[in-house]
Amino acid sequence: MKKLFASRVLACLCVGITLALPMGAFSVADNAPPGLDVYILRHAETMGNVTGNYSEENQKTFSPKGLEQVAGIVEKLKDCHFDHIVVSPTYRTRQTILPYLREHGLTAEIWPEIEECCCDVRGNSLPAPDIPLGEPVVIEDDETLYFRVREDAPMRFAPRSEEEGVAQMFRARDQILKRFGQSGQSVLVVSHSCTGSRIMETLLGVKPSGRFAPGNAALIHLQQEPDGTFQLLRFNDQPFEQRYYWKSADGRDAVPEQAFRLALFPRYFAQKSEDAYRVNWRLLDSKRRFVAEGQELFRSTGSSGDAAILSVEIPTRGAEHGETWTLNTMLYSGESLLHSWSHDILFPSFASLAGPWKIRAGDETYWAAVAFDDSDWAVTMVPGGWEADALPGYDGTAWYRLSFVVSDRDRARWGDQPLAIAFGAIDDADETFLNGELIGQSGLFPPEKVTAWDRPRVYVIDSAILAERNTLAIRVSDWEGGGGIWRGPVALGPARELKRILGVE
Repeated sequence: MKKLFASRVLACLCVGITLALPMGAFSVADNAPPGLDVYILRHAETMGNVTGNYSEENQKTFSPKGLEQVAGIVEKLKDCHFDHIVVSPTYRTRQTILPYLREHGLTAEIWPEIEECCCDVRGNSLPAPDIPLGEPVVIEDDETLYFRVREDAPMRFAPRSEEEGVAQMFRARDQILKRFGQSGQSVLVVSHSCTGSRIMETLLGVKPSGRFAPGNAALIHLQQEPDGTFQLLRFNDQPFEQRYYWKSADGRDAVPEQAFRLALFPRYFAQKSEDAYRVNWRLLDSKRRFVAEGQELFRSTGSSGDAAILSVEIPTRGAEHGETWTLNTMLYSGESLLHSWSHDILFPSFASLAGPWKIRAGDETYWAAVAFDDSDWAVTMVPGGWEADALPGYDGTAWYRLSFVVSDRDRARWGDQPLAIAFGAIDDADETFLNGELIGQSGLFPPEKVTAWDRPRVYVIDSAILAERNTLAIRVSDWEGGGGIWRGPVALGPARELKRILGVE
């Protein structure tokens, strides 16, 4: 029992939490198995992170901020105690933790399972039985005193599919649990953004979809309970607090005079509690006038974060297209306030262009033509990114095409307002054509390769360009990671409204 107490004190000190319990204060039975403290540290910022150009040279070169992060790593971890340190094979992870290893005369073990991989993995596939192997793990001459390659894993992995990526994530989890689980010890995992996020999720028992975003050189702390489950105590150097959000229960937009149902989801995973949860909500219109309010009760045993906690029906009488109403929410566990927040409900006047589009890998300028026959092209869901369905693992140039009709109702609603085509984000660069005419572009195509992967697009158009039937053709270049139209909204409508929604000047 003393060993468990000492380990927990050191683990808590590492993240700045003071543990002050009198002897005998533990509620866990003396014969309960000890847990495990898992710390995850993402590598320091590289020039690849700064520029979006993830060349080998950029990924081996720290930015000025990254150099400061490396220089501060000893101070950052000065109160930490780690029984084990495991590191990704990459140079940037090794160099991030190297000052700490030198300061304390420690040796870290290199694990291929925790190398950056598969940022497009959404956990929707079963893990593959095998993962292709890549190159041998190589340690620089000046690092041999501080790193050793795990004897049973001298080769790096080279997954090519979601199934193989999922397999790597679960192997990382299984290796951690096999080696250290319920040992009462602590392990530091020096990894990456995508892999680190998914390792967290597999330990927490949720689908490895990348819902977390580990910061560069930021520390994360998960603690294993006696029953084997994990709790997230600290995220990106800060105590973790649960967050919740509303979204449309059936995926459609709010429409005036039609009942609108919202579903409540935990941002990461629901807290386990024996107490009843209570949701108090209050709806205000666009002029901040009271519309309706309600209270909902429910119980939770720890949702995965992929399932709704509850749903509520919101009245919309009196709303107008283009207005934004506000739902103020307070969520309690027993009498403790877990989270309070405001959710905007837009009654859009724009027309959604989300749904099935045509797509083809390659690059031919005549694919922008209205008369081009795309009937034999593959189908992809937009938004979503082509890696998710039509072009898994593809890096390069591809074209999207969509044929659509503007309804008389939309034309009448828009009147003579300036219109625009909008996209939440396209990875990495695009050139967008409407009825054969270039209407906008973001980023630069190779060889320049300037990414605009997370930048909203609002391309203002002359309404005269719209015909009875219209064709959108989008040339997209992606040179690493996910590709394509990955974030919404994807819409046609009043330019002013779309700019406001997307925060574009």
